[in-house]
Amino acid sequence: MHCMQWKTRNQIQFKRSKNSIKQHDRYGQLILRNTTAADTGEFSCWAQSCDGYICVKDESKAGSTYIFFADKDELFVPSPTYFEIVYMYPDKPGVIPCRVTIPTAKVTLHQEFPAEEIKADGTNLAYDVKKGFVYLHPRPEHMGVLYCRAEAQGKPQISIKYRLLYVEVPSGPPSATLAASSNKVSGGDNFNVLCTVLGEPDVAVEFSWTYPGQE
Repeated sequence: MHCMQWKTRNQIQFKRSKNSIKQHDRYGQLILRNTTAADTGEFSCWAQSCDGYICVKDESKAGSTYIFFADKDELFVPSPTYFEIVYMYPDKPGVIPCRVTIPTAKVTLHQEFPAEEIKADGTNLAYDVKKGFVYLHPRPEHMGVLYCRAEAQGKPQISIKYRLLYVEVPSGPPSATLAASSNKVSGGDNFNVLCTVLGEPDVAVEFSWTYPGQE
């Protein structure tokens, strides 16, 4: 049996509430009701093959499209917060996600202090209408508080503020180091081992242990 699965740009799969999914023999249909600017983003679907209770999906063969839900009163895709922290790493582009709902809007990037516009030159800083502003080669001097300004049909609007932080640790899985309270312990003594991880901020870490006598 084959069925269609859907997801949006933020990786949240659709629920059967505001949206509904209709399954047909050769295609799946996603229906959005009461759409808003917040629905702007990438829509993806892929076929999922199921045999009983076992389902296999291959997102590498997914189809996707980016859709703008224009709203003259919401030039930027709404954010749940008024301030967002953006971590930048030395080994990958840093994205300031001020995405717009009208693709023809003129968008500029501004630094709060000292107050100035940061020009997108296409070499160091680029603008992608589907992502926002992108620092192609992040550096420590790019840190600061920034915001975006958009203008469409003569009406300007300012985005939320973004605090850019530069992280020296390359992105990827965390690395672990161990420190034991002692390397020689007598029977009956208490003993502890401290495991410390170094990695990306705001990434949840789950510890797993292996040790002698483990069941």
